[in-house]
Amino acid sequence: MGFCPICKAEYRPGFDRCSDCQIDLVDELPVEENHVPNLNIKLVKIATFSSMPEADLALSYLENEGIECNIVRDTASGWRSELAFIRGIDIVVSEENASRATEIINSIGK
Repeated sequence: MGFCPICKAEYRPGFDRCSDCQIDLVDELPVEENHVPNLNIKLVKIATFSSMPEADLALSYLENEGIECNIVRDTASGWRSELAFIRGIDIVVSEENASRATEIINSIGK
């Protein structure tokens, strides 16, 4: 059996090239190292927005700059999501990216 080193497709005996990637097959795929995320990352709130569209826009700016970020919504309002505006919608980033992320948010006129 052969394997495509790019798309990882497995081929029956007799094939020597991947039909999708147009590359020679290999006998076995290399063992990939398991990526273990760092669970000790300290998150920092860099901004609070009053609406989800505003938070989504800011999130897209940060992601376009390669900064991993998350939205944290107020879940204390329970089923009454219209109450979320009372506390706002936060964007959090890792502590190491906080300074750059804050600059980006400020540059878009939050």
